[in-house]
Amino acid sequence: MHVGQVVIFRPGRDGFDYEKLVGLVDSWIGQVPRLRQRLVRVPGNIARPVWIDDPDFDLTYHVRRSGLPRPGSDEQLFEFCARIESRRLDRTRPLWEVYLIEGLDRGRIALASKVHQAVADSVTVTGMAASAANTAAWSPRPAPSGGELLRSAVVELGRQPARSLGAFRSAAANPRRSSQEALAVAADLSRIARTAGASSASGLFKAPPGESRRFAVSRTAVADYLAVAERLEATLSDVVLAAIAGALRGWLLLRGGLTGDDTAVRAMLPAGGLMAETEHGHAATAPTIVDLPVGDPDPLARVSRIRAAREARDESHDSLALDDAVNLVGLAPPPVHALGVRAAASLAPRLWDVTVTGVIGPFAPFADQNPDMVETFPITPLYPGQALSIALTSHRDGVFFGLNADRDICPDVEVMGVLIEEALAELVTASSATWLAGRRRQGAYGNRRVRGPRTGGRSEPRPAARG
Repeated sequence: MHVGQVVIFRPGRDGFDYEKLVGLVDSWIGQVPRLRQRLVRVPGNIARPVWIDDPDFDLTYHVRRSGLPRPGSDEQLFEFCARIESRRLDRTRPLWEVYLIEGLDRGRIALASKVHQAVADSVTVTGMAASAANTAAWSPRPAPSGGELLRSAVVELGRQPARSLGAFRSAAANPRRSSQEALAVAADLSRIARTAGASSASGLFKAPPGESRRFAVSRTAVADYLAVAERLEATLSDVVLAAIAGALRGWLLLRGGLTGDDTAVRAMLPAGGLMAETEHGHAATAPTIVDLPVGDPDPLARVSRIRAAREARDESHDSLALDDAVNLVGLAPPPVHALGVRAAASLAPRLWDVTVTGVIGPFAPFADQNPDMVETFPITPLYPGQALSIALTSHRDGVFFGLNADRDICPDVEVMGVLIEEALAELVTASSATWLAGRRRQGAYGNRRVRGPRTGGRSEPRPAARG
């Protein structure tokens, strides 16, 4: 359950090597406590694990150096990334690693990072970048003994009845509000049950993944998404999801997996991701389930169906509140809490087929600020019972996809990367033809010659960014 990022950049005139990387990380890591902490279990497992400063913290263990046989290709780089992403992070150390990868062709170098979600949730790019200017020294606090951990756990458990009593008193003081909150939670759980009970139209991506991964990428242009969104009066997320639906359709056709025009692949958009936006561009506050219409052969119809489903969700505020299901057991003892988390995870194969998320890189903010940065590809983990996750991020004029897949179930995941580019090109062509036909019907050009969209030298004003 770690997230990752692959950043490719040119070292610049001053160069960049392992010693510079270690020094750069060392300059700000003292201001990011979680990157210097590890998890320890409370004796007897009577409370949840706690974070403590790692007294043996070794920066050179986490910042590593690797190389490709020169001249290294992109394919070799992504194979290397797939192998390191396949390995679990060492649970006895802080849960992150960064690799400086040398030997790429054209004088490029790469950084590959992996950081556990438990750490990534508390380590933001903004916070890490801001701390880069602060070089205060750091020394670890003494590790607590088993007895101290037990005493803290007992105190914490003793506070839980007081919290429950306080919540009860609050509910008694405002019964109307408490009833509304209870009804809201019940409605959320009802939606979860309905979603879990309604089988997805396609189970081709549902399979228990092994321990090995394959990683592939796709490179697309921001201008293409903007053009399609402007012509079809859709959001950027609608267009991105339609391109992904087209790619999944092509991949399923190659495998003989389409069963009809109504075939759908159910995607989960995590809360707060760049893809989980509403009509007005605001981030969704809960995970969202989207049925991608992969069976529809018309690329424009796929955009229309995705847009209609999104508008219906916006009007009904109908999102999948998995967080509420987990939070219901948030104050329970650790074994019960663990059961709740496992139950939520076990729902994943029934709730959705693939995860699609737009992310900001979880690590290497110094690379994000580097003017010589060329490309960046995010990597998100596979949930239990699922064989493919799709992540995307933007940089300058590009939208970059990272495809993380089970090595055996999706041995040709690189084909998916090519199909995303082809699906987007299909959308650009189809939306351009529709847009031009509409302009002709309106008589906007009179007898003048109509030129197509700006692609390979043809001219059409590039639409302005929305929102």
